[in-house]
Amino acid sequence: MFCTLAALIAACNNQLEVNIEQVINTLSVDQSTFTFGANEVTTRTATVTTDAASWNATAVETWLTVAKQGNFLQLTSTANTGSAQRSATVTVTAGNAVPVSITVTQAGIAITLSVDPTTISFTASETATKTATVNTNAASWDATTSDPWLTVGKQGNMLQVTPKDQNTGTAERKATVKVTAGNASPVDVEVTQAGKPVTVYNTAKGRYLGDYWNNGRASFTIDLYNSSNPKVGFYLQGFCTLPSKAADFKLDVGTYSIASTGALRTIHPGSVKDDVIYPSCLYDENMYIYTLITGGTLTVALTGNTYTITADLSGRDSKTGATVNNILISYTGQIVFEDETKVRFEDIVKSTYNATGTPRWTNPLGPATWSGNLEPEATPKRYKITNWGNRGVDYYVYCKYTDEGKIIMDTETRVAYNNTTGRDGYFRVGFFDNNEEFRVFDKTFLEVDYNLTNRILNFSGTVTYQGSEYPAIVGIAAYDRTTGDFVGWFGQFYEGLKLQLTPIQSTSSKALQESQNVQLNCNVSPSSTSVKKLNNIVVDEKSDMQKISVEGYETDN
Repeated sequence: MFCTLAALIAACNNQLEVNIEQVINTLSVDQSTFTFGANEVTTRTATVTTDAASWNATAVETWLTVAKQGNFLQLTSTANTGSAQRSATVTVTAGNAVPVSITVTQAGIAITLSVDPTTISFTASETATKTATVNTNAASWDATTSDPWLTVGKQGNMLQVTPKDQNTGTAERKATVKVTAGNASPVDVEVTQAGKPVTVYNTAKGRYLGDYWNNGRASFTIDLYNSSNPKVGFYLQGFCTLPSKAADFKLDVGTYSIASTGALRTIHPGSVKDDVIYPSCLYDENMYIYTLITGGTLTVALTGNTYTITADLSGRDSKTGATVNNILISYTGQIVFEDETKVRFEDIVKSTYNATGTPRWTNPLGPATWSGNLEPEATPKRYKITNWGNRGVDYYVYCKYTDEGKIIMDTETRVAYNNTTGRDGYFRVGFFDNNEEFRVFDKTFLEVDYNLTNRILNFSGTVTYQGSEYPAIVGIAAYDRTTGDFVGWFGQFYEGLKLQLTPIQSTSSKALQESQNVQLNCNVSPSSTSVKKLNNIVVDEKSDMQKISVEGYETDN
């Protein structure tokens, strides 16, 4: 290629024209790109064409060697031991020609990656590190997980996985550890940790003990086991809301704690004394192993008549004292609670009694305390209570014993009379209404509670009249023999009356029945400050009830 430059030089009216010509070299390479395999150690050539006297080629990258052989450019690669592709630029120059660039690339080696094993499992309580071997030809590898309960580490070619804590849940938890190395396909390692094992029972037997500890709480026991192996199970004693009558008893819904206080919604801890196991405990009669419950919680849910009981407990071995954790228990089904509050007729024997109560209504009022005797009568089954109110006359009343194990006021038997005035006396229950008028029920009886532990015959209770509750008041009412009208009283009336019995003959007081698997003995001192409330009496305006002014009568009998 040529270029002409014209210059006009004028001087002294003379003109000179000069032409200057410069030669630009040509340069070309027959191939502008080269590709090498990762393991290729070979020479590739390209043809260089130029009109320049000489040419040259250079490359910065050290893995590529550049050489000239005549008009041939020689490119020689070394093996690529890395996984990444690498590239180089070769620059060819000749004279004043425009340089030519050649691009050379070499593939990275194929990275291999394997992990052994690809599954790792832990028990619920395991927190020790476990490992897997990582095999790869990459210069380095990595491992990550997004699951927060698992820690991932590396030690040489070993993958390390460690649970941060025990699995306190019942469900298995899972984590995925992703291992990577270069361009190799990632390898997933699946890690699992089992949930705490749950013992599921299919059979439940319950006992309702009423206010056995005399603390205002319902005491109950439940024996959970599997029908296929009734000698292995869980026996518990607990406390919940006291119902008005045994037929209404249900477990409180909610969470129960482990405590020896007898408080609401608590489970009594297990203990052992004189080789006797006291609930609550796990038992294995086949192996003579007992685990005394010392801590944890028990939860009760109720849908219809179906209970769901779940427990997460801790305890100790009754023999070795070794701690036992993660005691998980589950039961779903109905629970029939046998009523063990029933008093047998023979549980109350001939006794003396000390009576305490608040005298009400009569004028004069009776004494706040007095004494007398209680005498069982076999036919019909009833209890005769002598010296009612201690008026100086031996008034007596009766309480019947029913086949259902209840003790009720005998309101049908005449217990006093006065032939001069034509008055008859009957055991009655009454109350003061909102107008402070005393009302009495004809033949309506009060169910009387007897505490087997403290031997207290309790006439406390309430009556409900026109939607309001009133304390029950009991005594001997006087009726006109001709008209049947309520006209006064023979024996004093008392509110909150309790008779403390002291047996004259040996007692056959009812003991709590032993479980088929575990002995039950309530090794606590019952409180005497709380008294079970009796079944309420509910009446309406048409009930057999009368009201009168105060008038007292002496008996002829």
